[in-house]
Amino acid sequence: MINPVKLTNSVSRQGWPVAERRQLALAVKALEQGRGVLVVGEAGIGKTVFAGQVSEWAAAAMPQWRWTRIRCSVGSHDIPLSCLDPLMGGMDLSTNPHITQVTEHLYERLTAGHDDPVVLSVDDAHLMDEATEHVLERLVSRDRITLVVITRSVSDRRVP
Repeated sequence: MINPVKLTNSVSRQGWPVAERRQLALAVKALEQGRGVLVVGEAGIGKTVFAGQVSEWAAAAMPQWRWTRIRCSVGSHDIPLSCLDPLMGGMDLSTNPHITQVTEHLYERLTAGHDDPVVLSVDDAHLMDEATEHVLERLVSRDRITLVVITRSVSDRRVP
């Protein structure tokens, strides 16, 4: 289950977007309970900054948790699994491996060498391809993997 956080245009004196402490606390609480966090807002509103603040707060509350971040790009939507490429290690995604193989490989890479929970932060998820969506859906159905999904809109895209 993912808790949605809708950001509004809150700005500090320096002009940087800031989140309310209440929003940060709710996001961290969701992660502590093993639920994901969905951060939605218009371009430039501070979604990535908010997700960074969530990771700082959560790291203080849950220092044993592992954090990993990926960012989808404009070209990601047309290239299957390209958002995941930086995490794949030795797996060659150009050979079009089966989704189950990719999921197992990624799960092993994210959880290898420790028993701690893992938070995978996905920035610009609205640019994600369908194959990546399927892998992330399968990952979160397993123990120990939680998502922080950062997106502009969920109206026309599925978010795992």
